[in-house]
Amino acid sequence: MKFDEWQNSILTCIRHIADESYQQASWFGKGDVVSSPEEIFCELFDDYMFEDFLASNNPGISIVQKRLGLQLLEELNLYSDSEPEYLNPSKVFNDPAKFESKFRTFFRKTRLKNVKC
Repeated sequence: MKFDEWQNSILTCIRHIADESYQQASWFGKGDVVSSPEEIFCELFDDYMFEDFLASNNPGISIVQKRLGLQLLEELNLYSDSEPEYLNPSKVFNDPAKFESKFRTFFRKTRLKNVKC
C-alpha cells in the first residue's frame, strides 16, 4: 500500500470514531454501514498497523502529527486496557470519558497540516 493510501485509511478510521452520526448509524443499525468500536480498533491496529505507521520515517507525516498520533495511541491503549475484551458500542458511545474526542482533536490538527482525507 502506498503511504498516502495508508495515511488516508488511518484517517478514515479516525474520522469514523470521531463522528457521532457515523457511530449511531453503523454501531446501532441505523444506516447501510455496519461497524462497531471493536471493528474500528481492529482496522486501525491490525489492518492499517497504526503503530507501524507512526514508527515510519516517511516525510508524509509531520513531527506534530507523529506526536499527536503517539498521544492518541497511548490513550487508545489505556482505554482498551480498561475495558473488557469486547468494546460494547452502547457503553463506548455513552462513555463520559468520550475517547472519540481524542480522535476529533487528532483529526482536526492533522487536517490543519493539509493531510488529504
